[in-house]
Amino acid sequence: MNILILTDKYFPTPLANSICAQNIADAFINSGHNVDILAYRDSGIIGKKSYNGCNVTYITPDLRTRLFYYSKNFPNGRFSKIAESVAKLFNRAKKFIMLPLFPMYSFYFPLRIYQRIIKMHIKRKYDLIVSVFTPFDSAVAGYWFKKRYPKIKWCLYSLDTFINQRYSFLNKKGNTNNYWLPKFLDKCDLFIYMRSRKKEYADSYFDKWRYKIKCSDIPLMINDPIEMPPACLNEVEQWVYAGSLGPPHYITDDLIEIFMGLKDGKKRELHFYSYGDSCEKLKTIKASAQSKVICHPYIAHDKLMIIYKNADVLVSMKYSDQISAKIFEYMTYGKKIVHISGCNSDPDVHYLLKYAKGIVLEPYKYSKDKCIKILLGKLYNFAEKETDLSYFKMNRPEYTADVILNCSK
Repeated sequence: MNILILTDKYFPTPLANSICAQNIADAFINSGHNVDILAYRDSGIIGKKSYNGCNVTYITPDLRTRLFYYSKNFPNGRFSKIAESVAKLFNRAKKFIMLPLFPMYSFYFPLRIYQRIIKMHIKRKYDLIVSVFTPFDSAVAGYWFKKRYPKIKWCLYSLDTFINQRYSFLNKKGNTNNYWLPKFLDKCDLFIYMRSRKKEYADSYFDKWRYKIKCSDIPLMINDPIEMPPACLNEVEQWVYAGSLGPPHYITDDLIEIFMGLKDGKKRELHFYSYGDSCEKLKTIKASAQSKVICHPYIAHDKLMIIYKNADVLVSMKYSDQISAKIFEYMTYGKKIVHISGCNSDPDVHYLLKYAKGIVLEPYKYSKDKCIKILLGKLYNFAEKETDLSYFKMNRPEYTADVILNCSK
């Protein structure tokens, strides 16, 4: 079977959804299928023409996206802050103009993706198209392609929610619907949503599409991480956080206060691998934190995997009801995970309580002193036995790949 996967910012500096897409692609290839990737051209980064057996084609995204990528890739660049500010201005202005069609940002870019898919299909004769949502542009391009080629299977792989978080008044039927989702559901052969969003699709409104709506989960738990040097033995305990920072999802205040409050005499460093204004603000903490808090720029994913393997503790946080992909990648390495949960609706908690080496701290419920006491009571008391990951079978890429392939027969 010839398969085309549509995604956005790709390797060597991919966004989380592209990492998920690649894991699914790897599972397809291991099953004997041919996979092409259509990804967004990065800003200032040379993309790979092939990766893990996939042929990779790039399309230049809209100016807003290119500016965001530039500011992400080069946070200390001369024009980085200007690029980010201009991108945000474009984003707000265009979203306001296109508000009734949210999250559509433009007609032109998804049209270019659609036209590129047609050219690739004429050459490769695809049996299956998989649109990763987000980005929205790839979803709508897949929708247009399916309308033109109804016999070719189309899967909409929804790693993110369709509920309009910012403009809830645009949603219908109690936040279960928007302008685009019913159109996509009518045309697609398969719609996959994440297990943490099961309630979103439990409404009877979705019953007429129930036969094509399937549940899976974030596919970041791989059986064997890429071959890497053996883990280092650290004289200073290494805590690592990697990913986005800033409200509303990732607020560092509680984490910093708890980390700095660990007065058990053990030497520790808290490393952040991130980008943007929130990361820049963290650098001002370094002096008062006696160099215990260290900020690093965004790095290539393969290098980040080595850092995960060499870490003593991996750190996550969540202050909203949106799932974090990174926790599943963390679990792959069997490391201790300290999670700061900032709200009652945090979906990460459910998963981390199922993980034998997960520690969940809830500073919105308890004082910082109590959180510190809980942390020290658990941090060095894990049994040194193999972690049971049977609950996370849906987080294996092979699971999602099988769901897609079974519906494509």
